[in-house]
Amino acid sequence: DLATDNDSGQGTLETSVGRLNELLDQLGPLNDEIGRLESNLFIDKQANDLRDDRMQIIGEIQKLVDVDIEEFDNGRVSVYIGDRTLIDGTGYPASYIHKLEVQMPSPATESAHQVPTLHWQDAYDGEELVLNSGNYGSIKGIMDSREYTTNLMDELFVYAQSIAGVVNDILQTGTYP
Repeated sequence: DLATDNDSGQGTLETSVGRLNELLDQLGPLNDEIGRLESNLFIDKQANDLRDDRMQIIGEIQKLVDVDIEEFDNGRVSVYIGDRTLIDGTGYPASYIHKLEVQMPSPATESAHQVPTLHWQDAYDGEELVLNSGNYGSIKGIMDSREYTTNLMDELFVYAQSIAGVVNDILQTGTYP
């Protein structure tokens, strides 16, 4: 399976980012329900089963991307990538969910091998999210492998062009340079 297609960006990376966004969509309302139950003075107990479900979703998110979690007195959590918020647990409702999307360079560069980037869909004015070398998770791994492979392909292309140039010179001049 391709990490990403050069033109569309479709592939494993987009599937993984789509899964991250799905998990965030599940986490937001769950976060709100936990906060609602735990702030209800008549119930006066923690929403333990829902907290377990939330931890399972957070575990799946952490497999995809390196995040920090902060829990608040209201029972909700905020989820961060670096200094950017994926889920804001300080407010209500779960509409404070910020999602990511895969983008290919546009317009395409001269290189035939494009490296995708992650951008915020609705927050931070479409700013690029740079996952630094300290980040982990399958999304970072896919992006790193794509960049590594495309760099090798570009080096191979340059090498093949130099061989073609030498061969063409030999064919045109009849001598080895």
